Amino acid sequence: MNDSDDERKCEIMKMIYLRNCNVECPKMKATVKGIIPTWINGSLIRNGPGLYKIANDEYQHLFDYPSLIHKFSIQNGEIFYENKFLKSAAYFRNKEMQRIVVTEFGTKGIPDPCKSLLSRFMSRFSVDNMVSDNVAINIINIGDDVYAAGDTVYLTKIDPKNLNTIERNKLVS
Repeated sequence: MNDSDDERKCEIMKMIYLRNCNVECPKMKATVKGIIPTWINGSLIRNGPGLYKIANDEYQHLFDYPSLIHKFSIQNGEIFYENKFLKSAAYFRNKEMQRIVVTEFGTKGIPDPCKSLLSRFMSRFSVDNMVSDNVAINIINIGDDVYAAGDTVYLTKIDPKNLNTIERNKLVS
């Protein structure tokens, strides 16, 4: 393999992962080439990165990006797609501040400049500030429930019908 092949692969990976999904996509019908048998029915829900930057701040690791839930549905020979951001506390805090304020695995959050020096220092020792509830890695089915999972102590329950975020669950106290 030569350098130009490596550069091309790198550019393809950037096109796939380093893009911002600024707008959630409501359920839409996809164009199908060929025929899908009508007996094939079901849904595939996947989780992955949604925003690689907020305003001018960029995430430094692929698993740090806010979680974007994707759903592909096959019904009666038709395919539908939709997506929604997982509404985590980290997602809301970062969007509200228009910068990355919640520290993730590979991305350091910028503290609130309005906090006092002592308050900013003490926030470094809070477990809630050290572990993000952003779960952008996997989807887990437990019984009839569907959860988004990451590499932290949180699982977030989502509604598989409309992809709404239902509740955050902490696995340890």
